[in-house]
Amino acid sequence: MLSDLPLVFLIKEDNPETVMNWLYDVQKYAHAIGPKSQLVMHKPLVQLAQDLKLDIHPWYVRDDILDHTDDPIKENLLYFDLKMNGIFTEFPHLTVSVFNEQVKKSKSNK
Repeated sequence: MLSDLPLVFLIKEDNPETVMNWLYDVQKYAHAIGPKSQLVMHKPLVQLAQDLKLDIHPWYVRDDILDHTDDPIKENLLYFDLKMNGIFTEFPHLTVSVFNEQVKKSKSNK
């Protein structure tokens, strides 16, 4: 083990199949992966990471450059709905407020 601290393996690679091949080695030393946000849409990759007990923290979520929606709130909600363990963001104020609101809603629905 390289460190007692949780390690996130950041992934710049775009090819999901290549990344999936890496995960078997990555899970030996990392606690999580940080794939580019586009890769979290690849369900087999996400499932494999979860099966290998790797948390998923996509990077990086921005309010000014959106990858999947036309609205920054919807973009943040997407990661919440995908049950990501965390995200890297350049706009934490919005991300925190969106996630806190979703947690409140889920608690009030119980």
